[in-house]
Amino acid sequence: MTSENIAVPKIPIVLVKELSKNWWVLLLRGIFLLILGGYALTAPAMTLAVYCQILGIFLLADSIVAFVLWMTQKMESRGWMLLRALLTMLVGIFVVIHPLYIGALVVVTLVLILAFHSIVSGALEIYVAVRDRKAIQGEGWMMLSGAFSILFGFVLLSRPLLSAALFIRISGFMAIAFGIAVIFTSFRLKSLKA
Repeated sequence: MTSENIAVPKIPIVLVKELSKNWWVLLLRGIFLLILGGYALTAPAMTLAVYCQILGIFLLADSIVAFVLWMTQKMESRGWMLLRALLTMLVGIFVVIHPLYIGALVVVTLVLILAFHSIVSGALEIYVAVRDRKAIQGEGWMMLSGAFSILFGFVLLSRPLLSAALFIRISGFMAIAFGIAVIFTSFRLKSLKA
């Protein structure tokens, strides 16, 4: 299949014109992403705490909606709705009061899962390379890749909090890169406005 045969979807000109009228919305979004990314790079713990507090506020709002439904709706599962509302409210309050604890717990759990996955997959890669060494080519590279995977897993296990802070900083870099792309796009849309 050649490149001439591939159909590339075209954006309708009407959509481009509508987007170009509100180019400044994308500009604001890009600026917000730059600020968020910079904050994640300079203060990863506080960034995590803010994310968790936003989650806690969302849970509190969700519990209020559940309470309203419990009071206004006539349904068979009203007891379960009340229990859900109460539990959601308690969890939301706990998350808002202890955002760093919740954030550290979640991120460290993620790092530990990634570490164990890396160790197990590296060991399996080495096992397959040794077992099938006569049937495959490049088994040495496969064993080396498995060894690096195991090493990476042990590095994550040895410093889970440092690894978590690194993941937050990586998300900061990604937010900055995406923010720059969004700002560039907004100025391109502004130039199409004319």
